Amino acid sequence: MSAYGKVKKILRAVLWLSMGLLLLVAGLAVGLYSPWVQQRVATAAVTALNRNGNTRFELGSLRLRFPLRLEVSGLYMIDNASGDTLVAAREAEASARILPLLGGDIELDGVVLRDARYRMGGPESSMSLDASLRMVDIQPSSIRLGQTVDIDLSDALIEGGHVAIAIRPDTIEAGTAAKEATRMAIHAQNLTLRDFRYSMSLPPTIDSLGAYMSEATLAGGVIDLENQRVDIEAFRAGGLDAAYITAPSGVSVAATPEVSAVADSVQSAPWTINISQIGIAGSRVLYTSRGAVPQPGLDFGYIAVDSLDLDVEGFYNRASELRLPVKRLHGVERCGLAIDASGLMRIDSAALHFDGFELRAPATSLSFSGMMGMGDMAADPTLPLGLNVNGHVGAGDAAMMFPQAAPMLSGLPAASPVKVGIDVDGTTGRLNLRRAAIEVNRCVEIKADGMVEYPMDPRRLSGNLALSGHIWDVTPLKNKMLDRAVAKMFNIPPMDIKGRVAMKGKDVDGKVTVLTGKGRLALDAAWKGGVSGYTVALKTDGFPVNTFMPTLGIGRVTATVDAKGKGLDPLAKGTVADIHAKVVSAEYNGYEYKDITADVAVHDGMGRLSLDSSAPDAVFGLVASGNLQGDTYDWDMSLDAGHVDMQALNMSATPMVLTADLDGNASISRTGKSLDAGLTLHGFTMKDSVSRISVSDVTAHLVSSDSVTRLDLKNRDLTSVFTSPCPLDTLAARFSAAVDTVKAQIAMSHIDVSPIQRALPQFGLTLQAGPDNMITDILAPSDMRFRDLRLDAVNDSLIYAKARVIRFVTGSTALDTVEFSLRQLGGDLYFNGRMDNRPGTFDNFAHVGVNGLLASDKFTFMLSQRNISGKEGFRIGAEMTYADSTIRVMLKPTDPVIGYKQWTLNDDNFVTYNFPHRHLDANLHMRNQSSTLELYTVHDEHHGEEGHVHDEGAQEDVVLKLSDIQLADWLSLNPFAPPVKGSLSADMRVRWSDRSLNGTGTVSLDSLYYGKERVGDFLADVNITTTTKGMIRAKADLSVDGVRTITVAGNLNDSTAVSPFNLDFSMIHFPLATVNPFMPQGMARLRGTLNGKMDITGDSDHPRFDGYLDFDSAAVAVKMLGASYEISDAPIEVADNVVKLENFAVAGVNSNPLVINGTVDINNLGNAGIDLVMKARNMCLVNTSRATKGADVFGKAYVDLDAKVKGNMSYLDIEASAVLLSETDVTYVIPDATSSLQSRTTADMVKFVQFDDTTAVSSADSIAGGSMVMDVDALLSIEPGSTVNVYLSSDGKSRIQIQGQGDLNYTMSPLSDGRLTGRLDINKGYVRYSLPVISEKHFDFKEGSYVSFNGDMMNPILNIQAVDVIKANVTQEGQNSRLVNFDVGLSVTGTLNTMNVAFDLSTDDDLTIANELQSMSAEQRANQAMNMLLYNVYTGPGTKASGNLSGNPLYSFLESQLNSWAAKSIKGVDLSFGIDQYDRTMDGATSTTTQYSYKVSKSLFNNRFKIIVGGNYSTDADTDENFSQNLINDIAFEYLLNRQGTMYIRLFRHTGYESILEGEVTQTGVGFVYKRKIRRLIDMFRPFRKESVEVPAVPALPVPASTMDGSVKPQAIKPSEQDETK
Repeated sequence: MSAYGKVKKILRAVLWLSMGLLLLVAGLAVGLYSPWVQQRVATAAVTALNRNGNTRFELGSLRLRFPLRLEVSGLYMIDNASGDTLVAAREAEASARILPLLGGDIELDGVVLRDARYRMGGPESSMSLDASLRMVDIQPSSIRLGQTVDIDLSDALIEGGHVAIAIRPDTIEAGTAAKEATRMAIHAQNLTLRDFRYSMSLPPTIDSLGAYMSEATLAGGVIDLENQRVDIEAFRAGGLDAAYITAPSGVSVAATPEVSAVADSVQSAPWTINISQIGIAGSRVLYTSRGAVPQPGLDFGYIAVDSLDLDVEGFYNRASELRLPVKRLHGVERCGLAIDASGLMRIDSAALHFDGFELRAPATSLSFSGMMGMGDMAADPTLPLGLNVNGHVGAGDAAMMFPQAAPMLSGLPAASPVKVGIDVDGTTGRLNLRRAAIEVNRCVEIKADGMVEYPMDPRRLSGNLALSGHIWDVTPLKNKMLDRAVAKMFNIPPMDIKGRVAMKGKDVDGKVTVLTGKGRLALDAAWKGGVSGYTVALKTDGFPVNTFMPTLGIGRVTATVDAKGKGLDPLAKGTVADIHAKVVSAEYNGYEYKDITADVAVHDGMGRLSLDSSAPDAVFGLVASGNLQGDTYDWDMSLDAGHVDMQALNMSATPMVLTADLDGNASISRTGKSLDAGLTLHGFTMKDSVSRISVSDVTAHLVSSDSVTRLDLKNRDLTSVFTSPCPLDTLAARFSAAVDTVKAQIAMSHIDVSPIQRALPQFGLTLQAGPDNMITDILAPSDMRFRDLRLDAVNDSLIYAKARVIRFVTGSTALDTVEFSLRQLGGDLYFNGRMDNRPGTFDNFAHVGVNGLLASDKFTFMLSQRNISGKEGFRIGAEMTYADSTIRVMLKPTDPVIGYKQWTLNDDNFVTYNFPHRHLDANLHMRNQSSTLELYTVHDEHHGEEGHVHDEGAQEDVVLKLSDIQLADWLSLNPFAPPVKGSLSADMRVRWSDRSLNGTGTVSLDSLYYGKERVGDFLADVNITTTTKGMIRAKADLSVDGVRTITVAGNLNDSTAVSPFNLDFSMIHFPLATVNPFMPQGMARLRGTLNGKMDITGDSDHPRFDGYLDFDSAAVAVKMLGASYEISDAPIEVADNVVKLENFAVAGVNSNPLVINGTVDINNLGNAGIDLVMKARNMCLVNTSRATKGADVFGKAYVDLDAKVKGNMSYLDIEASAVLLSETDVTYVIPDATSSLQSRTTADMVKFVQFDDTTAVSSADSIAGGSMVMDVDALLSIEPGSTVNVYLSSDGKSRIQIQGQGDLNYTMSPLSDGRLTGRLDINKGYVRYSLPVISEKHFDFKEGSYVSFNGDMMNPILNIQAVDVIKANVTQEGQNSRLVNFDVGLSVTGTLNTMNVAFDLSTDDDLTIANELQSMSAEQRANQAMNMLLYNVYTGPGTKASGNLSGNPLYSFLESQLNSWAAKSIKGVDLSFGIDQYDRTMDGATSTTTQYSYKVSKSLFNNRFKIIVGGNYSTDADTDENFSQNLINDIAFEYLLNRQGTMYIRLFRHTGYESILEGEVTQTGVGFVYKRKIRRLIDMFRPFRKESVEVPAVPALPVPASTMDGSVKPQAIKPSEQDETK
């Protein structure tokens, strides 16, 4: 073959080969890109991969597109064992470059994954990974294949991804073979994450760690799968939402291996993550535990931060080890606090660390470091703990973190943040508190240090803490923390606090000391939690309770309290308590209590309480005891209050002293539904400055159950029963509801009885009382009493009440019967009252009645009064209606009686007043013979049914006309009215509106009398006008006896001034004599005039006076002293309602003045405040030679005086010191009328006048004075040389003269009568007196006599020695008569109440008689002295003095005077006296005996039976004989046989001196006595004739008897009742 052929053949072969190859390649290419081939290849590959049996692959489709673009869909790799999908991808696309493949590298133009998922590990694995990606878009990248696969990603986007990692340390198994690590490294230059979620769990430390990133970028990242390491240069995220959730509290991890074991297992080697920079902005993070509920404020168990900006440099994480260096952190916590922080947070297998953290907020700066062990802090006591905090917290920041404290924190000073310092280290088993301090600048500081063991285990908790603190001023905190009303009740003063607390399990022991001011409080207490036992020792020393609780009124307290017990519930079984408290001193309400003890004991279900006080003004004791267990509590109580001075304790403004003695008992069911209680008041007294109330023997018994309440009250003759068919709590609620109903109706000005009746509970009340009970005890100090009282009240379907008092007496006024009744009828309440009196009791008001009704819109009443003669004194009534804010009054009847005079009244009379418009309409015309009273409205135009139709808001003229109104007539309606009479006339015309007041008129009071003294004639002229500018001007003049003395002019509503009043007041020559009739008779008289000028400002409620007053020729004449004292005419300044007295003088008789300085505060005109100082030197009070007419004192009296008077018109405190100077020689004359005054009875003191009797009216002259309480401390010093004389008779023949010296101190308090202490020494003086038919006696005081006082001025201590020299003729047997000077000695010793009076007789003129007297006994000499004084004779042995002086005129005079006095002064019995003298011979000796006898008789049974008792006192008998034999030696009984008393039977026994022959004889017998008046002797024997005897008729006064229907039935008063005066 030729070469050509060969060549051609070769070329053909090459061509065919090429074509074959080309066809092969084409075929392969066609086959490779053929879907059928690709599907066959994919199926074959899946079949081959599934042969290993561990996993199963599934592939939906596989496409290779030219040149190398691979598309895969539906790719799954499934674990055959678990059935879990390990790898999944819905779609995957990749484009590879061909050339790099030839070099063994893979370069991809891009990779796209959609809906891909990758899972590693499972529930049993120590670590599992589950990643799902919605879309992954990787831009050009390369894969270098070799021993280690390196993947470089230039740009990548992951969108919609979720990566979940779970690390389970509890699944690690020891000795597990390690798997070979995957050798792969992924480099990402720029990775963007969108809508990406990440979650991780690492139990028990991390329950869940999750994050959501809306968009994040990662730069310079390397993922080394072989070394399980991630390195990232920068991570930036925005919109991050992260949550770190720990395991729920209490999850136990005791059985789990150490977390570090994860790092030691090759198969689960931990990943290492390093991030150079982290930047997060606008994100949110949450830290909490599973199931936690966020609390208000900053909850450290639930921290949520919003608007988070975070910069981290050098983040590191490997397994449980984490390092987070925070360069800057800013965010807003859930509580609203904006935070800036920086520092290092570290987490390792052992603990969580915070190093060098700086936390800043708007007003807060804190530096802190700390650590917290990782694990169960409650179960593992070895976990480390530590915290060191220093800095300050702003009040506003703290309020956000702790809103509960916001009120308190808001009170902190703005510039004073809270300084905080904490240093704690140790473990959960032992925590050392090195330092804990909180301080608010100049507010409060608290420090603590100590040790606490097992702080997380309450059962094993123990430790010791020392506390100290200081409080400066926390008032702003208190005011913000507490309600305003509560804040006023509490206060926290500056104080120092020190204490310690020791804990061991359930036992606590502590001591606290509080120092504040000068007070101290120390508390030492222990609590045994195992047995609930406690001991407490509390001690206070001057502790100021009022600085803590000022409203309690408790001041400084010094006390001790010791308590020991078990259990805190006193009602629980087994509770034991012993508490003892002793109050050494305690200030309460301005009083210092002392020596108070209290004891409380609880044992074996029984309780006892005792309280004892020995304070001088609060002496009382209280004891209560009873059981505390069971179905019923039975308790007994007793109170003994011996002396409780309410004024001294500052519990009463007025004097009041209480004593009480009571016992009580109560039985209460456990449910409280039944009660049985009793109270016995043995005695109760209340004493004030003027009266004393005593109550005793009061018993009360209260029983209450579900269906009934009953109260029984008994007190001597008083019984009362209250019953109600409802329990006690319902009863109280119903009464409270009724009170509320009444208040609401009053507020609405509408009274309807029906709702009140329905609100009230059903009840019945009865009360019956006689003259001896607690009501009369209470009334007695006011001089009130009654014989019988009856009260009945019922509320069933209607309200009914009735009261009756029989024989009510007040002072000298007696009311026989007083009745009052109420009865409901529908919504109306009818009332009726009556008073009836018998003759001689209350004659002018013998019959008084009042009746009427109270309806919803109407009130009517009618008042009538008649005297004992039946003459009508008053009959008048009224009808009042209220509707549409208008009250209407109509008087009835048309012919009323006022002051026993008939009046006429117009039929259409009315007075209306509209409150909103202040509009008055009237049409009232009353007349009698000489008097008229008119009140009417002058209507301008339209007239209507009730007089006119008015324009609302406009007031027509109101006219008031009075003519010759006799005050005595109108005042006679009041039985206690002052004795005032005069004629009142007026003519007034007034008009007003909202802005104006106009009026003119005159008011005159002619012939005004008070009692029998003329006061004067008065005329007032008033003029009120309103200017065009609305200013009201007023002018008023007052004339006295025709002379204008007072003028007032000015404005009443000056809105341009500070106060509405602007008045000028002037007074010229106002006569002071007008005051004299109102002053007590005989006390003092004023003369002269008073001038003044005053500016009156303020308003009607609080007027203000500024100006002056001055007297003109004024003086006060004191009748008793017969002297006048000139009053200074210097002006007296009045400024701002204070009268200022500066050296104001009242001149004495010698012109030496009493100088007064001080003030009188008249801001309260009714109770002016007084603060005066008075001083006088050598002031002559008296300088007259003989008593002038009406004066009781004459001579000369000089005094020095220093006094202070302070208080008001109800209470005055007077301190005075007076010296009676030596120049004093003054005489006091006791008027002859003294004896007559002493014989007056109380009935003479007050006399009620019938005002239609002009004579009786003119004779009345009395004034009721109010009581003023005074506290007086006055010292009277009497200088030597001063002389005081007392005339016992007006002629001075009987008198006493004393020259002495001494100091007497008089004190008086509101709760005690006057007390006089001191001593008056009598240096010289005498007593000279003359009695009828007795010669004048003259006793000279001996030097050394004195009178001393120890308190009771009416019972002084006496030591008076005096002697009277009497000349008497003495004639003895066988001797001539001779004149002898006898010394009659008088000795008065003891007290005035137990006075010992002794007489003695001696002589120096006659030796014989002197020897005779010396031989006599003291009693015999006393008898001789009495004979010498009375008869001027000496009757010694052997003398010839008269033996029987019964005829002596002295005896006749004494007998007549004594019997006259007894007949007038002693009522109810007959009493007579007798005096006799005779010579008595016994045992051969004769002596003169003076016998004083008496006889008392009482008639009984309507004078038919009489008892007569008599006796005598003999000077010759000794004391025993007088009292045992002579005191009662006459007894007789007489029984009348007829009404005339002329025949009666008499039984008698009599002992007496009959004659010289018979001597003393005792007679006993029975007799018949017949008495008859005869003119002639023959009349004795004439037959008995019935004598007419006048018996005064007893009038039967109708007295209302009690009837249940409210009617009055007359009944006659028994004669015996007519005799009763009390």
